[in-house]
Amino acid sequence: MVTMPGRNEPCPCGSGRKYKQCCLQVAAEIDIRWRRLREAEGELVPDLLRFALERWGEPYMDAAWGLFSGGAVPLADAPSDREFDATFIPWFLFDFSAGSVKHRSRRRGWPDRPAAQDYLAARGVCLAGEDHAGRTAS
Repeated sequence: MVTMPGRNEPCPCGSGRKYKQCCLQVAAEIDIRWRRLREAEGELVPDLLRFALERWGEPYMDAAWGLFSGGAVPLADAPSDREFDATFIPWFLFDFSAGSVKHRSRRRGWPDRPAAQDYLAARGVCLAGEDHAGRTAS
């Protein structure tokens, strides 16, 4: 496990300066950016899921799960754990294309591109610091 140096310890970059006078500020900025990214992801992913389910319904997600799992397990019996959230959900939102299940997708009006691309086309302006009503987010 990598440990962070103390503020007054030598900087691990090898500059010979104290960590607080060298790379501490950069590390803090990276940490802030990482936290902001995780916050945005925490808001965006549930919104993307709602969007996909409202637009195309549960059969859309069922078709994606069938392709993802090879049809081995019905979606209702899929694991509800962190591994499921970390693997299937991002694949479903950012990679799955209903074109892979064309025989059903045309009849249902499913998109030939990932849900995230349809979301961006429909709500892209909201991703630039505005809420869904067009107000600037604070």
